[in-house]
Amino acid sequence: MCQDIADRPAAHPGHAGVGFGFGFGFGFAMIPAMDAALGALPPERAGSGSGLLMTVRQFGGPLGVALLTAAFLPNPRTGRRTRTAPAVASGTPDA
Repeated sequence: MCQDIADRPAAHPGHAGVGFGFGFGFGFAMIPAMDAALGALPPERAGSGSGLLMTVRQFGGPLGVALLTAAFLPNPRTGRRTRTAPAVASGTPDA
């Protein structure tokens, strides 16, 4: 399956720009978010708070990638793409 994806030409070259934009924005958003979360803790608890935040980031990133991959990549058994999670959950067929 990975080779199939690698062999296809880029169908949507604009996705790279969108991905860059999201990554750039996420990078700037995380700094104040972590500052606010750690600023609410007393200084003696900053180490454990930082560790917890990094654990959540390390777990949440791959979980989000897995969920998006499951929702939008073709099903290996049928070869059909899923359109949306609600359509899959309700059992409506893909068109």
